[in-house]
Amino acid sequence: MNSSLQVGNKILFLSWRDIKHPKKGGAEVYTHEVLKRLVERGMEIEHYSVLFDDGVREEMIDGVRYIRSGSNSTVIPHAIAHYYKNQSEIALVVDQCNTHRFFTSLWIPHSKRVFFIHQLTREIWQQMFPGTKGKIGNFLETVMLKMNRNDNTITVSESTRCDLVAAGFDSKRVIIAPEGLVFEPWAPADFCEKEGDTLLYAGRINPYKGVEVCIKTLAKLRKQGRDTRLWIVGKGDPEYIDNRLKPLIKELGLDYSEGMGDPRTHDVHFFGFVSSYDLKNLMSRSKALLFASQREGWGLTVSESAIVGTPSVVWPSQGLIDAVNFGTAGYLCAQKDVDSMVEQVGRIFDFPEEYDQMRMDAYRFACTLSFNRSADVFESCLKQLLPV
Repeated sequence: MNSSLQVGNKILFLSWRDIKHPKKGGAEVYTHEVLKRLVERGMEIEHYSVLFDDGVREEMIDGVRYIRSGSNSTVIPHAIAHYYKNQSEIALVVDQCNTHRFFTSLWIPHSKRVFFIHQLTREIWQQMFPGTKGKIGNFLETVMLKMNRNDNTITVSESTRCDLVAAGFDSKRVIIAPEGLVFEPWAPADFCEKEGDTLLYAGRINPYKGVEVCIKTLAKLRKQGRDTRLWIVGKGDPEYIDNRLKPLIKELGLDYSEGMGDPRTHDVHFFGFVSSYDLKNLMSRSKALLFASQREGWGLTVSESAIVGTPSVVWPSQGLIDAVNFGTAGYLCAQKDVDSMVEQVGRIFDFPEEYDQMRMDAYRFACTLSFNRSADVFESCLKQLLPV
C-alpha cells in the first residue's frame, strides 16, 4: 500500500460479487483487473461484497483489500454500517451495478459517490422471467436507474452509454472505460489449425446467453448439408442443461457428448469448465465463436477468441455490437433470430477470402483492448473527485 496517501483518500467499491465468488463473471474479472492497477498507481482500495460459502471475511488480493459480509438479502445494511464506521477514511464510494445495486443515492453524499454499470438488463428480465414478473423487473430497473441519473457514471461500452442517456443520465457525466483482456494476444503464426468447420460457444450457460440459438443454428446448417459441429464451453445450471438443452438437441435430430475427451465424432459436445490454457486452445481451433445473448456489457469471449485467431458471429445486442466494432471486426447478424445467424455462418463457409480478412480485422481490433487503458479512465475520473 502506498504510504504517502493520507487518511481520507480511501476508495470503497461496492459489488454483489467479487473475483473469488463462485458465480463470478466478466464483470468481476474486469473490476479486479482495474482495481489492482489503481493500487499499483498509489490508490488505496477496499472492495465490499457478499460473504459466500467458503469465502473469508477479509483478505488482500493483488493489493486490494477484499471485505465480505452478509448475504444477498443483508449485504446492503452491512455495507452501510461499514461505511458509517469508516466514513472519515473514505473519500469516494463506487457503487457497481451488475443487476443488483446498493442504492448509494440514499445514503452516500452526491459528492462522494460514483455509479459503475456494465449493462442494463432490459430484455433479460423477460427472457429469465416471462410474464408479469419480467415486466415488473424491467419497470423497476428504469425507476432505480433514475436514482443515479445525476451521478458521475462509468460504463464499458458506447451502446450501454447510449442506453443510460436514453434513461435520463447526463451525457456529460457518463464516461467509457473500455474492456481489457486478461489473455495476451497470440502472434498470428501461433494460431492453431482449425478443426474443420467447428463452431464454438464459450461462456456461462443460462437461458439469456443464447446457447439454444447456437444449437438451432447448428441444426439448420446440418440440414443445408454443412459438415459442422458445435463445441460448448463453460459452466451453468445443471438443471437447465439437462432439462432444456440436451432434450432440445435430441428434438433437432442431433447427438451430444460430454467431458474433455475427443469430441470430433459428435454433433454437440459439452466441455464444461476448462482451464485458461484449454479455453484458448479450443477457441483458436474453432472456425467461429457464436454469441446470441440478449444483452452484454461487452462480450469478453468475443475479444478473447479474436486474439487467438477466431472471429465471432453475434446478435445485434448491446455490448456485442461494440465487441465486433459494429460489424467491422466480426460478423454482425441483421436480426436477433436463428436465420440471421445461419446466414452469417454461411458467409464464413462460402467466402474464405472474406473470412481471412475478417479474422485479421477482429484480431487487430481486439489487440487494442487493454486493462491499462481501462484503469487510465478510472484513475482520471476518481482523481478529479478526490479531495485535494
